[in-house]
Amino acid sequence: DPMVHIIRNSMDHGIETPEKRIEAGKNPVGSMEIRAFHEGGQVNIVIRDDGAGINIPKVKALAIKKDLISQQHADSMSDRDAANLVFMAGFSTAEKVTAVSGRGVGMDVVRNNIEGIGGSIDLQSEMGKGTTITVKIPLTLAIIPALMVDNAGHTFAIPQVNLTELVCLEGNEIQKRIEMVRNVEVFRLRGELLPIVRLADVLDLPKRPNSEIDFLYIVVLSSGKGQIGLVVDQVFDTEEIVVKPLSKHLKHLAAYAGASILGDGSVALILDVQGIVESAGIEFDLDLEEARNAEANALDNLAKDDQQDILLFSIGSQDQYAIPLGLVNRLEEFDRSKVEVVSGREVVQYRGDILPLVHPEHFLSVSEMPEQKGLLSVIVFSFEEKFVGLIVNEILDIQQVRADFSQASVSEGGVLGNAIVNGKTTEFLDVYQLIEMALPSLVRKNSNTPQGTGRRVLVVDDSPFYRTMIVSYLHSAGFEAVEAAHGEEALQKMERIAVDLVLTDLEMPVMDGFELLENLNEQEVYKDIPTVVLTTVDQDSTRERARQLGVDSYLIKVDREELIHTVDRALKERVKS
Repeated sequence: DPMVHIIRNSMDHGIETPEKRIEAGKNPVGSMEIRAFHEGGQVNIVIRDDGAGINIPKVKALAIKKDLISQQHADSMSDRDAANLVFMAGFSTAEKVTAVSGRGVGMDVVRNNIEGIGGSIDLQSEMGKGTTITVKIPLTLAIIPALMVDNAGHTFAIPQVNLTELVCLEGNEIQKRIEMVRNVEVFRLRGELLPIVRLADVLDLPKRPNSEIDFLYIVVLSSGKGQIGLVVDQVFDTEEIVVKPLSKHLKHLAAYAGASILGDGSVALILDVQGIVESAGIEFDLDLEEARNAEANALDNLAKDDQQDILLFSIGSQDQYAIPLGLVNRLEEFDRSKVEVVSGREVVQYRGDILPLVHPEHFLSVSEMPEQKGLLSVIVFSFEEKFVGLIVNEILDIQQVRADFSQASVSEGGVLGNAIVNGKTTEFLDVYQLIEMALPSLVRKNSNTPQGTGRRVLVVDDSPFYRTMIVSYLHSAGFEAVEAAHGEEALQKMERIAVDLVLTDLEMPVMDGFELLENLNEQEVYKDIPTVVLTTVDQDSTRERARQLGVDSYLIKVDREELIHTVDRALKERVKS
């Protein structure tokens, strides 16, 4: 009956009339494909038509009208979840009842019948293109192979048809590979993120204290829409079990599909994977997609290694220079006639204030600066709560590059290092040092600038570029700096050198920032050393994990003034405490 209803429904409400199909540029004769195959101990039946598809806005509007969902829920739903609203009780988008589709039976009944025999149904639709319905049902319904697991002293059976693989995490791996995204635990498995469901939470069973968890068992399960990782206390073996239906008094418990009497006479409840997913509130297309996006961002930052968004420009006629794009406030052009000279300095009126102009060629060894007539190209920076303009010959490009950064040939102030960009040697400027060289009075006037007075900061970052830049900023404020490329090197240096503060990136090889912070917390001698995170990752889950590890501040790379003030404040607050 469910299959007949699905097919009739697709023919009656999915396939358009010949006239409408011709208008849409389709063959006037509609087509429907029905395919059945065996996969993973299940019979898969796929019904695909090339009809009009499901009108998602109409489905959402009707669901709201029938009080099935709220407007807020509708706005946050993916198209796939919205399409599956047709399986809710009392839902129909049909404008009229016909004898073909037999509207006396709703799609909710179809789903209930399929799930009643341990199956699942999923619907995907694209408006104007068609609809695909996938039905999965077990091959045998009486005796099934099941994986036996234990949680809080209770034995449960998981149908092997849902089982994908088993994973065991040990020690530090548990914290490294389980992360939080929008308050949902996720587990990284071969580049994919799976939502984690703890069986103890779903069934309201006692939990083991974290201090007692040496091994974490994750059963990777496949449901109708995606995969989850089910955390259990113990994993036993696979057994052939006889399925017994639940009593009518227990039918409302979605997490159970039935029960079985084991060889020793004990009873094991059979877990319903789809029911567990629903009980845990997992929304694959919403939460998992966001998790993947968050993971993609984190992995992207790690894979890019030392990549930066940079602004390329020329100063002399032949030279190519670069600065991190994040330091740039604005790119401006000023008419040469608007430039004034005040106290021997060139300035221009800018946004109701005076913008000092800096000529970098006065401080750098550059080829001859071409005479600029008409418009001046100026890069505007924020420095000590004021704007400062750097005059350049030409703005060349904005690029994201992996700079193989070197300081070997740096012999003058105002230069951080050099790298090959687009086949050309490019010098990366230390903009703040250039401004200090050109406008020392601006620095002296600002008495709020912290002075490190020799306090030592350990800078931990695998990017030579960022590490060099940060060290330059710290030196300019009077701090001493020690460098390390990853957490393990940082710990080795801390064994030999006393430091007053640790400033660390999070994503690094060998030992990342989280592992470093954990190590510092575990060693009594380092517990009172303030820690500041400086990273490109701006995720709530990452911030929360850093907070739990006791970091004093969490900064996004890389604002010089904010960095110096944050380091100074963290040191002073630890002294007070």
